[in-house]
Amino acid sequence: MKNLLVYGTLTGNTESVAQQIQQIIHDAGKELEIKNINLSSVADLAQVENLLIVASSTWDDGLLCSDMADFLEENTAELPDLTAKKLAFFGCGDSNYPKFCHAVDTLENVFTSKGGQKVIDSLKVDGYIEDENNQDKIKNFAQELISWL
Repeated sequence: MKNLLVYGTLTGNTESVAQQIQQIIHDAGKELEIKNINLSSVADLAQVENLLIVASSTWDDGLLCSDMADFLEENTAELPDLTAKKLAFFGCGDSNYPKFCHAVDTLENVFTSKGGQKVIDSLKVDGYIEDENNQDKIKNFAQELISWL
């Protein structure tokens, strides 16, 4: 597969953002496959030819959501070399917590350490994804991604 977005979610917000991003990209005539991290494997990540987008909600004080945390705990050592890959990241969180969207920072550290190049600023969605400001941020992030596909 050329481009893949993998996400971890507990309440469905990160999944909803992933679907919105996919729709905007498809409307622009580009392809992006999305997969829940629970249904993904290291082999899926290795098959990405161009752009890998990784997303997770943040829980408690800066923690990855449990499904993404479990995936990385079990697979970080086996993650493929991402040297020729472009990377992008996003996540949902609550700025009332001191480590707002820290899961995104964790993802950046893990995946860039495998050689991938982060190509755009990460998206950090604060609070309700339906909020007009958040919808604008999601659309802008997706539009920026299109130039890398």
